[in-house]
Amino acid sequence: MKEWWQQLELREKKILASGGAILVILLIYLLVWSPLTNKVATLRQAISKNQRLLAWMQQADKQMQGLSGKSTAVQFATTPAALLGSLQSSIQKAGLAHQLTQIKEGGDETILLQFKAVDFDTLINWLVQAQHQQGFKVSHMSVVKTAVSGVVNVDITLLPA
Repeated sequence: MKEWWQQLELREKKILASGGAILVILLIYLLVWSPLTNKVATLRQAISKNQRLLAWMQQADKQMQGLSGKSTAVQFATTPAALLGSLQSSIQKAGLAHQLTQIKEGGDETILLQFKAVDFDTLINWLVQAQHQQGFKVSHMSVVKTAVSGVVNVDITLLPA
């Protein structure tokens, strides 16, 4: 290789040296500088996005703190008998009364509900809404699928709050 270089004329050596220098500069740009500037731009965008998110979160936090100061005392049913009456009402409002086959007080301050051929999504939506409004806890839930897609048989055991 050394012999080959020495056999080249001065003009050829200058051309190869300048081509090599250009190649090194191009590789540095492509492998170091360009990825670095792209990463910096991406991080700046992420910072901007996160600053907007932080500002929104701080505003939401202030609103939540303001709301927590205003107590909207919701009275939940604390006895099974009171819970039983409010559950029957909410089941009728949700349109699940025809699928409800049994509702009764259990011996250990529980409410037992039994639904047959009920739409699963409708039941879960009612259960979540009723739980928030009436403050009970689901102690046990047994779901058995039927031949119809989305329709199930369900046994639920509830506890007062």
